[in-house]
Amino acid sequence: MARVLSIYIDPNTCTCSQACVVECPEVLDGDTQDGVPRIREGAEEYFESHVEQLKMAAYVCPVEAVALQIEDEVTKF
Repeated sequence: MARVLSIYIDPNTCTCSQACVVECPEVLDGDTQDGVPRIREGAEEYFESHVEQLKMAAYVCPVEAVALQIEDEVTKF
């Protein structure tokens, strides 16, 4: 089974649409002071079980600010 190794949200590109948070609220927290989603503390436990939701979170970002590293590949939508 694939697992997410890392998630990066580019704060300079992000428009704070929160679309990624809607797709994977267990991992992404949109309730931040600047509106840029962050990785929830302790969310690493979901990096294997929520791969598809995280892929969708990256895919729905309207400005492609979300990048995932999944095992040996880097996915940016």
